[in-house]
Amino acid sequence: MIKLAETPPDGHTPDLTITHLMWTPNERLMYGIEYGYFETELADGREEDASRVMVAAQYSF
Repeated sequence: MIKLAETPPDGHTPDLTITHLMWTPNERLMYGIEYGYFETELADGREEDASRVMVAAQYSF
């Protein structure tokens, strides 16, 4: 089992959306991009959010 995050004592879990795209233009090369958007509520009631973009490339010899 993979545990992504600890659940706070109040039971509130962060909201997240992740999408990714992988493209293989030929048998030796692969590109990928991923976007993540995260929202959570802090202990004092404030809401915070964050965005993340990751890119990758892989070449098979």
